Amino acid sequence: MAERFTEVAVAVLHRQRRFLLQLRDRRSDIVYPGHWACFGGHLEPGETPAAAVRRELQEEIGHCPAGLTAIGCHTSNGIRRHLFAAPLALAPAQLQQREGEAMALVPAAAIRRGRHYAPQLGNWMPIATPHRALLLDWLARRS
Repeated sequence: MAERFTEVAVAVLHRQRRFLLQLRDRRSDIVYPGHWACFGGHLEPGETPAAAVRRELQEEIGHCPAGLTAIGCHTSNGIRRHLFAAPLALAPAQLQQREGEAMALVPAAAIRRGRHYAPQLGNWMPIATPHRALLLDWLARRS
């Protein structure tokens, strides 16, 4: 029997070695509440990963960058993350944050550290473990 995975599409949006991440809502009904994470989400039935990542970016930040390219998959804990990357030409202030408590361009040093400061909360918040792993891998491949 083939193993079943939850399929999600994840956007690695980068600008000058910083990554656009969202601070996920602190709600008990979502995974990684109160963590920094990449934008993206679940595939709808019959939806391709490429269509899903474009839809999610429009829903979450009101923008899908040109040049969004599939860069591979990252599978852990029953979740298959289809990864897409693109340079982010717009500043965060030009985007519409429609999901999460905050968004920020997070530097590579914070990814390595595993946490990033959230001025809105006055606290250091963790980076979601699987997202940190895929971003560390992305950085290592571009060193």
